Amino acid sequence: MRLAYLPDQLEENQIGLVLHWSDLEVDGNHIAEQQGLRHVEQVSIGVYFDWHWGEWRVLSSVAPVINQMKRQGHNQTDSFLSGYFQAEYEFKHDWTVFGRLEQTNNTNSSDYLELFPHSVTDRQMLGLRFDLASQHALSLEVSRAQTPSDGDFEQYLLQWSAVFP
Repeated sequence: MRLAYLPDQLEENQIGLVLHWSDLEVDGNHIAEQQGLRHVEQVSIGVYFDWHWGEWRVLSSVAPVINQMKRQGHNQTDSFLSGYFQAEYEFKHDWTVFGRLEQTNNTNSSDYLELFPHSVTDRQMLGLRFDLASQHALSLEVSRAQTPSDGDFEQYLLQWSAVFP
């Protein structure tokens, strides 16, 4: 569920609250089977921010994630905090430069995150986007990311995005 405050309905600016609940069945994960894990009840309550000031746009979100791990013999609760901050600057009509920081805290003590050893827990990204037409964009992104199992690595992405009617 998402609750948003839009000070002007004709603008994109908004501040809001995001609520999430999932009951996740565990099936076929080797690590989960070793732990005797059957399913996970996951709850997250977060806040987000999306605001424009002239050529600038700032997006941000932070959310604690609480996991109730349902095991054969006992239940266990763990949690972590996930968030990001992104700033964009439109320096020409069709060109936008952007940077993004993503971070997940409490990763070492989360049994839930151990189920996903290749998940990205931290990332720093810089990018450039060119709007080809009203519904097409071409982006170049360079990032440094970190996972619990693989350590640090770099990514270089060229991406085409489109919206079709």
